[in-house]
Amino acid sequence: MTLASLKTISGLLIVLFFSCKVIIHYYLDNKHNKSASFLYSLLTPLHYFQSYKTTVDFEFLKLRSLCNLMLVLTFISLILNIIFGVTLLLN
Repeated sequence: MTLASLKTISGLLIVLFFSCKVIIHYYLDNKHNKSASFLYSLLTPLHYFQSYKTTVDFEFLKLRSLCNLMLVLTFISLILNIIFGVTLLLN
């Protein structure tokens, strides 16, 4: 596998993981009546770049953990994408 394809795959993983994180985050906020309208959430996306720390009911604990895991996987994919990009640039 070439570095260019690894960079592309890691870029796609960033989009996939962060999209999942935003959906789960919005769902949890919506279930706990903490979300504004969907349009407002899209226009102010900064809170999606943070881990989900709001207390949730017991039945949503695994979903909160999954939401935070998606954020961690997004950052790992981002770091890998930067490493692949720098390596590709230096070669």
